[in-house]
Amino acid sequence: MEFYDDEIGQIRHLVKEHALNGNIYITFCDNGEKISIDHLNFFQDDWAANENCYENSTDVDRYAITTTSKIIAQIENQLSQKDQVTI
Repeated sequence: MEFYDDEIGQIRHLVKEHALNGNIYITFCDNGEKISIDHLNFFQDDWAANENCYENSTDVDRYAITTTSKIIAQIENQLSQKDQVTI
């Protein structure tokens, strides 16, 4: 999972805000492309998140579920890799 560099700060802020409001599950289209802020869907429980994945998945697009903590960890990892490249 990778995010667009120009949106990563906004995504981190949005994910943290949703986590504070109890929306700890996130669904997104997992087709191997970078993820945009518009492609994230937030849910309070895993049942609703799984239902969203089921309803939106097709033969072409597969929706996946993750948690806010995993997204934050991925963002931090992507940012640290970017810092290593620019040094």
